Amino acid sequence: MDRPSWVRTLSPPRRVWVEVRRLLRLGVDDYGLRPRDGLRIESEVPGLLHEWILREEGGWLGMVTFQLVSATEQWSLTVTVPVPAHLIRRRGMTRRDRLRDERRTHG
Repeated sequence: MDRPSWVRTLSPPRRVWVEVRRLLRLGVDDYGLRPRDGLRIESEVPGLLHEWILREEGGWLGMVTFQLVSATEQWSLTVTVPVPAHLIRRRGMTRRDRLRDERRTHG
């Protein structure tokens, strides 16, 4: 089935930063004891933006895939969720990505 005109698919997906702490707001009761394990909610995490979806009320949601990691870094959860546009910012290539690209073109 074709996508509606108010859904814009990005090919290839774009590298972005997602403000996860603002997306998954902590509740009033979430500020108690800090366990040594559990899911770590970072301020920002890297992700891949797959498409933009126009909201009925106006504004855009980005369908973004990103990874949440446990505090011990022994477990992770990859999610794809709609994220309000104001919580997404474009992410440039890292130094490692640039070096990898240079090796491909010169190797």
